[in-house]
Amino acid sequence: MTNISGNLHKEGLTPPVVEPEEFDPVELLFKAQNRFNWSLEQFAISFGWEVSTIQKWKERQKFSRQARIRAATLKREWERDYGF
Repeated sequence: MTNISGNLHKEGLTPPVVEPEEFDPVELLFKAQNRFNWSLEQFAISFGWEVSTIQKWKERQKFSRQARIRAATLKREWERDYGF
């Protein structure tokens, strides 16, 4: 079977699909606490998730791909803006 989208991309008819960067949100929490002296609540507000959800991440290290993408986005922004 032929990969239609792959052939269209080779012919210049479609843009390539680029996977977004991902980062561990719990690691980002620890970095934010060290760099900005943030509480869990302050991080949750910035991250856009509930405190209870982030507490569950800390306990089980199980988070969604969406959370990993959000963490990568914030990490990149904080590195750019604050030398994170």
